Amino acid sequence: MSGDLDGEDMELLAHFNRRPSSTLQGRRTRETRPLSRTDRQRISTQSIKNCQLNLKVTAEFRDRVSALARNERTSMVEVIERSVEAYARLQGEG
Repeated sequence: MSGDLDGEDMELLAHFNRRPSSTLQGRRTRETRPLSRTDRQRISTQSIKNCQLNLKVTAEFRDRVSALARNERTSMVEVIERSVEAYARLQGEG
């Protein structure tokens, strides 16, 4: 196989062999970096979900739910779950 590689390919391989992240120390550095604020928030507010629900919605509805979730600093599914609970309470009272 190495006979098929020309000079440019060999240079490219040499470049990737020298990457600092390809070493064990580079990997440890990458994996121990602190999480970004968004990732911390996503991890800390996530509850255990084991069932998937796929919905087709309009772009406007998705944007509205997304904006509500950002304002509440929660996930979109949490906003939808709260909405369904509020709707169920309203239906029970009526």
